[in-house]
Amino acid sequence: MNRSSMPVASLVTFSVLSIAAAVLVPFWYITLAFSPLPVYLALKGKGLVAAGLVFLAIIAVDGLLLGFVSLAPALVMLTLGYTGGFLSPALRPGRRIMLTSVVLFTVFSLLGVVAFMADRPGATKIWTRESATIEKRLLAQAGDSGVDSTVLEGEITKFISVAPYLFFGMTALGSVWLVGSNYLLTGRLAKARDYEWSDLPKFSTWQMPWYLVYGFILGLIGFLFNESFGVYGFYAFAAGLNLLLVFGALYLIQGISVLFFYLEKKTANTAVKIGVVFLAIFIQLFFQGISWLGVFDTWFDLRRLATTK
Repeated sequence: MNRSSMPVASLVTFSVLSIAAAVLVPFWYITLAFSPLPVYLALKGKGLVAAGLVFLAIIAVDGLLLGFVSLAPALVMLTLGYTGGFLSPALRPGRRIMLTSVVLFTVFSLLGVVAFMADRPGATKIWTRESATIEKRLLAQAGDSGVDSTVLEGEITKFISVAPYLFFGMTALGSVWLVGSNYLLTGRLAKARDYEWSDLPKFSTWQMPWYLVYGFILGLIGFLFNESFGVYGFYAFAAGLNLLLVFGALYLIQGISVLFFYLEKKTANTAVKIGVVFLAIFIQLFFQGISWLGVFDTWFDLRRLATTK
C-alpha cells in the first residue's frame, strides 16, 4: 500500500484511540500498548513529517488533559511508534522486544526517581499513611485466618518496608508487557496494510534465552538467603523480590508455553487452553511451580526444540 492510499479516517481513528489510551490512567497496563499506533501508521503511510505532526498533536491534547503525567504516554509513543516505523523487520523479534523493554524501563525508572526526589517529603508522607492502612488490613485478614499472628506480623512488616522498592520490578515487568503487547498489535496493523513485519514464533515454541535463568536464580538467593548478607540483608531481599517479580513472570509465560506445546500434541481445544492459563496463574499465586517448569525447559529442553530447528 503506497502513502497516498493511506485512509485519513484510519489515522484519525487511531489518533483518537491513542488519546483515549493516555487518558485512562488506571488502565495503562492495557491501553498504553495502543498509543504508538497512529505514529507508526503515519510514519509508514504518510512519512516522517506527518508522523511528527500526529505525535505533536496527540501529546498536546494529552498534556492539556493530564499535565505532567502525559510524559509517560508521550515516551511510549515516541519509542515504540518510531521504532516500529523506522527499523527494518526484526530478525529476532524476541531480542528487539527485550532491548526496547530495557530502554523503557531505564527511562521510566529515572522519571520515577526524579519525581520522588522532587517531592521526597510529600511522597514519604503519602506512603507512610497508605502503608499503615495496608498493614492494618493485612493483619486483620491474618487474624481471621487463625495463623500465628507474631510470625505473620513480622513478615507483613518486612513486606511493607520493602514494598516501595518493588517500583523497579513493577516498572520492568510493565515495560516488557507494554512492548510485547504493542509488538503484537503493530504486527496486526502492519499485516492488514501489507507492511513488512516479523511475526513472533508460535507461542507453543517460545523459549527464553538461556542466560536469563540467572536472573531467576539470583532472585531466589536474595529472597531466601537475605539474612546471610548481614547489614545488606534488607537490600538483598528487595533485589531478590524485584528479580523474582520479573523473571518469575517471564518463566511463567515459558511454562505456559510448555503446557500449550503438549496440549497441541493432544489436539486440545481453545477452551481447554484458556482453562490451563487460568489454572497456571492461580497456581503461580501460591507456588512458583509453573515458573519452575519454564526454568527446567531452559535447562533440559523439555520440548526438544533444539533438535527440531
